Amino acid sequence: MRGPLLSVIIPVYNAENTLQKTVQSVLQQSFADFELILVNDGSGDASAEICRRFATSDARVKLIDKENGGVSSARNIGLEAAKGQWICFVDADDSLSEDAFKHFASELTVAASPASTQEAAVASQGLDLIVGGFNGHRPAFTATYTDVGKALDEHYTHHYSLFRPVWGKFFRKESIADLRFSQDYSYGEDVLFMNYFLSRARSVKLLAVSLYNYQESSGSLSSDLYSDKHIRALMGFLPAFKASIRLLETRFPASKAVSTFYHEDLVGRLICRILTIFSLRQSEELTRQNLSLLYSLMDEDRQLSICSLRLGQILNILLYKIGSISFSINFYKFTASINKILKLKP
Repeated sequence: MRGPLLSVIIPVYNAENTLQKTVQSVLQQSFADFELILVNDGSGDASAEICRRFATSDARVKLIDKENGGVSSARNIGLEAAKGQWICFVDADDSLSEDAFKHFASELTVAASPASTQEAAVASQGLDLIVGGFNGHRPAFTATYTDVGKALDEHYTHHYSLFRPVWGKFFRKESIADLRFSQDYSYGEDVLFMNYFLSRARSVKLLAVSLYNYQESSGSLSSDLYSDKHIRALMGFLPAFKASIRLLETRFPASKAVSTFYHEDLVGRLICRILTIFSLRQSEELTRQNLSLLYSLMDEDRQLSICSLRLGQILNILLYKIGSISFSINFYKFTASINKILKLKP
């Protein structure tokens, strides 16, 4: 018996206030050849009961209950249970656009009846990934690529990259194969999964439509950008992020976008964020060991110069260029103490 064309995976943890809207946005899609896998990750609120009600009332809904293990473990269990040929990830506090699945199904029809050389090449080997927009951010134009590096060059931006999150996309399950979400990190698991998937993808289609509505949760780690907890998560993530970028550089050596990932994303977006936090508030994470790790990663940035990033990062780069860990620590402690005296908020 043929399984569904699409498996939708929603990890659920204490999402009673948003879950119903999220699930309904899936079940109300006009394209109906899908299964919805709700993975209850040990919720302590009414989420489990909401999941059970949906599973009882709609045969397309499958419920998996598990002990709390985090979003990566929940997504991985969903992948193991998925019967569909394609995979779509949705977070329990977000929602799908009204015609998201209709756009997805239409693209499979186009791929089966190619009208261009690119589409003919995709038809012969199979489309691996379909990427849409979110919250009004969308690809500038619809296009099919058998050169994933070129797709990154034409559509990647460092401000709201369409290629960082796993939601708002459709993945061919066969192309995912044994790839799973790392459970070692509380930050950046989406980015690692995407980087490793892109490194093995043969083709991608970009759609100039919004497929997804993203809602940043006030309680999520990404909202708590100045805490020591956030710094620890970033510090743990950096070596793995570096490894994934180096893999992309090997896979797409001619890609101009990929050549900027280390400088713009790892150093400019993450390392400089940590250094800025050190300058704004007193932190127990401002240690010789941590700063040495950050500076050693900056040593590998061949594009780094005093003015190569945002103007607000000139001081952080200048301190790095001076080359004294002790001086940098004392300077950051001094500026953080001034901020505390003046009661300036980060």
